[in-house]
Amino acid sequence: MADSQDDFPPLVLELGGLRAALEIHAMAIEATVEELGDIWASPDGTATREEAYHDFVFYCFTRCCRTVRAITLLLDAFMAEETYPLSRSLYEHYLALACVGRSEHFLDDFLTKPIGLYAGTLEYPTSKRGVPHRRFLVIKDTGAELPKIASFADLARATGYKWDPALHDVIYAHLSEHAHPNMLASGDYRNSESTAYTVRGHGGLLRASFWACVCSSLAVSEVRRAVRKPARLRRTLDSAHAASRDALTDALSVLEVQGRYQAVPRLLMCRLAARRRRWSDDTDLAF
Repeated sequence: MADSQDDFPPLVLELGGLRAALEIHAMAIEATVEELGDIWASPDGTATREEAYHDFVFYCFTRCCRTVRAITLLLDAFMAEETYPLSRSLYEHYLALACVGRSEHFLDDFLTKPIGLYAGTLEYPTSKRGVPHRRFLVIKDTGAELPKIASFADLARATGYKWDPALHDVIYAHLSEHAHPNMLASGDYRNSESTAYTVRGHGGLLRASFWACVCSSLAVSEVRRAVRKPARLRRTLDSAHAASRDALTDALSVLEVQGRYQAVPRLLMCRLAARRRRWSDDTDLAF
């Protein structure tokens, strides 16, 4: 006879729910890319603004899908901590999607300016001592100034979602601890007695799955916002969004949220239910 859910501890059930939600996210984004992900720009690289927008967002969709797949492989291999840099990548792609979806002028931060710096048509000005100024860019041929490339903190304040700036402070700092050398993360690489370092994962699956699902959910919310048809694909994305909300709500019921993360449950639930404010309404945060 099959085991009932009552036979399993809550942690195992919620871990399974998060893992299932990640798989649903990957399948929904993959279906979107497979159906609508044709390259619109011409082979010589020239593109209209609309074509550039389309190709950039589908590049982001594709990266998000592959990243979720990679995260699930690491979780299945009990390498929970190694998912954090990938979750951060998911989150960064969410910010990019949210901002270019709100105003296409953000495309310059991901296309025009990086390409110009690479090609040498743009540069950062330097001080008399040869130190680059990162506050703005300069067009080499004309000397005209351009705004600097937006940071991820800048993007978090520009998505149009009221709760993103507060969530950013928590999400980005935590995920970055595992993306760079940082002793704050060293406890995750020690044995359970904290007497030696170990290359074998020994826990943290629920926490890592939770943060992966948070970032994946945000990415799916922007894919869902961008894709309005066909109706069948829209229904798939709606189901993925619902799976996000249910899995995260259940996980928060058993996950211990302490210290600087105590505000996460309220912020996250508010964010998942939030509507984007109008672009012209920069000062009014009411929904």
